[in-house]
Amino acid sequence: MIKITISYRREDSEAITGRIFDRLSTIYGRDALFRDIDSIPPGIDFRDHITNALHSSDIVVIIIGPRWLGRAQGGHSRIDAETDFVRIEVETAFKLGIPVIPVLIGTTRMPRPEQLPETLRELPFRNAVRIDTGQDFDLHMGRFIHDLNEIIKSRTAERDAVESGAQRPAVARIPAASRTGPPKSSRTAILVGIGLLVLLVIAGIGFVTHQTSAHIWALLVKGGTGRAYAVDVNAGPIWNNDDANGKCPRVCSGLQWNGQWTTTQQGVMSVCETTAGVDIPIGPIWNNDDAKGKCPAQLSRTTWSGQWWTTQPGTMSVCGCNPPPPVR
Repeated sequence: MIKITISYRREDSEAITGRIFDRLSTIYGRDALFRDIDSIPPGIDFRDHITNALHSSDIVVIIIGPRWLGRAQGGHSRIDAETDFVRIEVETAFKLGIPVIPVLIGTTRMPRPEQLPETLRELPFRNAVRIDTGQDFDLHMGRFIHDLNEIIKSRTAERDAVESGAQRPAVARIPAASRTGPPKSSRTAILVGIGLLVLLVIAGIGFVTHQTSAHIWALLVKGGTGRAYAVDVNAGPIWNNDDANGKCPRVCSGLQWNGQWTTTQQGVMSVCETTAGVDIPIGPIWNNDDAKGKCPAQLSRTTWSGQWWTTQPGTMSVCGCNPPPPVR
């Protein structure tokens, strides 16, 4: 399971952190999120406690509001104190090599390097996300969740490569909080299939048109049952979501784009992820209880597999269906 740790200063951003936490929990589940690291049992070395809490994290989100530096006596900032919890959290994340995402709240500016202790002076050079507290909150959170998904895909690929002892292809992966990967035997079959597909293309065997399946790049088994299929379609370079919204529906002609895309070769090639007809768009699903009510009610000709995931945060989710037996 993916784990996202949220670091914040209570007197600076407790309310907006609660809103962000609630929104992320609808996408990844509450068990995937962790905050309030400073709830430390008496007598425990808080440095060890924070290190242990962060050691299993995949991403650390740093919520920065207008009072993030903190006020201390004598005109100093709390962040300057070696015992400051927030400082230790960020320092530890840097030491462990965990991806750190600064989130600037409202019109807050990133602290300048000279405002920070030496150990934190790389923070201002991390690309930050901005979250509005007003009417643009939903829009900004949607972009933020997209960025998180990209990092999750990368972290999942790294973890899979370590577990298998081999480097896997860079393909669009499924957020671990809401989907589960296929069994190892299925993964092996997929890799063999990809290898055969590449050989066929190189040999010139099989020619398909540009507008339909010429850019089919790989078949990926999805869902815990391993029976739902999707196709990733090459689209050339995609630079952002607006570019994807224009290109993906066009190159996925004859298939259904599910709203996901990923870059496989920076500046050269991206792929648009499609569904193959066994996952049913259902509108927004907020949690497992919501899925249990909506998915069975919408599936009249097939049965719900028990799986669901969000393709467009706050807008569209899909219910996994049990496909009919394969034709032999």
